[in-house]
Amino acid sequence: MKNYLTLVLISAVFASPAYASRARIEALGEGKNGSYYIDDSRNMFLSPASIVKYKKKLMLELGGAPATALDGATGVVGGGLGDGAVTASSVDASGNSRAQGGFVDSIGDFTYAIYLNNASDRVLSDIEGLNFHRADGLDDDVVDLLAPSDSIEFALAGEGFMNWGASVFFAGNNNNARSASYFGARLGLTKGDLSAFGTLGLSANSKSAAFEYKGRTSFDLGATYKLSGFTLIGKYSNFGYDSTGDVANANRNSSFGVGVGYKKDLTKSTNLFARVGGDYIKTTNSINSGNLMNVTQWNVPVVLAAETQALSWLTVRGSIGHSLIGGDVTGRRDLTGLTTIGAGLGLTFGDLVIDGLVASNGVNPTNGLGMGSGPAAGGLNGAAVQQGFGLGDSMITRVAMTYNF
Repeated sequence: MKNYLTLVLISAVFASPAYASRARIEALGEGKNGSYYIDDSRNMFLSPASIVKYKKKLMLELGGAPATALDGATGVVGGGLGDGAVTASSVDASGNSRAQGGFVDSIGDFTYAIYLNNASDRVLSDIEGLNFHRADGLDDDVVDLLAPSDSIEFALAGEGFMNWGASVFFAGNNNNARSASYFGARLGLTKGDLSAFGTLGLSANSKSAAFEYKGRTSFDLGATYKLSGFTLIGKYSNFGYDSTGDVANANRNSSFGVGVGYKKDLTKSTNLFARVGGDYIKTTNSINSGNLMNVTQWNVPVVLAAETQALSWLTVRGSIGHSLIGGDVTGRRDLTGLTTIGAGLGLTFGDLVIDGLVASNGVNPTNGLGMGSGPAAGGLNGAAVQQGFGLGDSMITRVAMTYNF
């Protein structure tokens, strides 16, 4: 049994109906920080009130972060648009898993959770973009900005007249006279079929000998209402940053969107999911007090997904997402036709669950108008999607373990 379990952990091609990992939620076409309409423990990063549904769980996301994640190495310009940018320090966005994990437990009438290393792709993308715009374009352990790392989040929730939850999170870094930090809070309320939630980014800073990054107070607000098998979705985001020194930039972003999610229990073992949305985002950048850029983008994504328990110990899931219509109003860049595919399998050993995202394909747009639901990009858009279909070194893109204790 021990050897068999070791083999499963190594192969890591399995996912399960534990509703507790990135592997499952991304295979169903949603973003790394949860879904607005599919139940999963990752939803704690949208609304901490959701942890009351997932008591007595230990959640581990296998992976690692290279040294560049601490150095703020150069990468693709993020522009503050969140999960959609590929960056060196934002290991999640480049298609590799960032090692992270935590647990949910109860004490008296309350539920609490502690989670480690769930990074903010938005802040990481901002910092990578600034490092990319340095004049020499080279990494420098003294001049380049650091990215905040080793985050910790503590959440507390309760049940009663309404379910409520609140959490605080912090990340910091210090190296070679450089420093970086990120601090914020989340709040969620649920009453019957209505839920409202939000993330407040209170402080984001990074400073080196050459320049400094200061994140503006950010707001990511959302609300859902369940109506039969449908979930009505609304969300709004406002965020940005200011930088001084080698790269002076004033970045401002605002976005809003609406959507509808649908779940149908086709049989006792098979669930069908669907989501359609409309997203709008406006971005303003002014690099080095010049080259003022105003970009208005919009997108209408649709996602179809299914999950079935093929055997008592085996679950199969997959999704396809497509941009029905969309574009960049300023440059008339057409987003129509963006397509993403995800697939996953799963295995359960009693209380132990192994999750894995077997394969995914698609695009990794830096415009933040992808298919997922990560709140960093305003909710229905912006999740990173891996390149290729996983037929080689990239076959296993997510590995996770959940233990129900």
